[in-house]
Amino acid sequence: MIIKMNKRSIIPLGLLFLTCIILGVVRVATPPTASTPLSIQEQADIEEQLLAIISDENPEKSIEYLKQKASDSSIARQCHPLLHVIGKAAYNKYRNFEQASSFQDSFCNSGYLHGVIQAYFSETKDTSEAIANACSQTSTPFAEWQCYHGVGHGVMYATGNDLELSKEWCNTISVSKNASSCINGVFMEQFITVDHSGHTNSLNKNTDITLCGTQEEIYQAVCYIYAPSAYLEKNPNNYIGAFEYCDLAGENRISECVSGLGGQIMKDNIAQPKSVVDFCQLSKTEQLELTCVAGAIDIAINHYASTAAVLPWCSDAFRDYQLLCENVVGKKASDYGI
Repeated sequence: MIIKMNKRSIIPLGLLFLTCIILGVVRVATPPTASTPLSIQEQADIEEQLLAIISDENPEKSIEYLKQKASDSSIARQCHPLLHVIGKAAYNKYRNFEQASSFQDSFCNSGYLHGVIQAYFSETKDTSEAIANACSQTSTPFAEWQCYHGVGHGVMYATGNDLELSKEWCNTISVSKNASSCINGVFMEQFITVDHSGHTNSLNKNTDITLCGTQEEIYQAVCYIYAPSAYLEKNPNNYIGAFEYCDLAGENRISECVSGLGGQIMKDNIAQPKSVVDFCQLSKTEQLELTCVAGAIDIAINHYASTAAVLPWCSDAFRDYQLLCENVVGKKASDYGI
């Protein structure tokens, strides 16, 4: 007989141990294990390989090589920033936004396109024209979202990480949902403390969660979503500490912070989704646990740009949350057609 104990039940340890001995089910819980971040040298080595392929061949070949290497969980957790590196290099090779973006691949949260956009915006002399041109060729709702999110990163580069000015630029976009996607990218960039080449990128930026409380109401939710990413860049794999950090968001905003934390946990452990479940179960309440899981599943879909790729997880790694998982997958399919 196996008794499944609610992790929030309070049972004296002595009584619990005695009960387990009587039932013959003494077990030692194994703490969940996160993927290991690449060292600075390992990051430099894989970047060198990717850049050499772009130089000798083209971005498509470089992306394919990264996909193969992403079977390594340490590389998988860095696939998005590595794709930024590929995208920037592609733009610098062709010196043409349209040509560089023609190699777009949605793999790993469309990091390639984001890198192309960042390089383009970093040197543009006309931010307004760049915003108008960057996403004019997108053909699906998901591609459009990813592109305008990339524009958010781009305007932060163009403005030298000026948060307020970047929000103003995003709000010049006439379609409100695209402006919101841009704002989303702005706040993600705000909380990046180490850039996509491993260098400090926090100069002139407030990356503390307290920033979010100073924002207008319409920006607070997205701000709190990305706040834990800065904490985890400084404290890799310290998810217990990150949950405690989200407490600083306060009762009314903690759910956004934990949702974003779930997404970041998934990015860090995309090659081992069962570990993501284990880490989300560190949440202080059942509702926050569900919020963490939902945020993780959403990011997994973005990673693969496919609901079909993630749906099998609902009856496997996320089987204890199967209905929630299927609901997240179904909504994403409905909203974005992926």
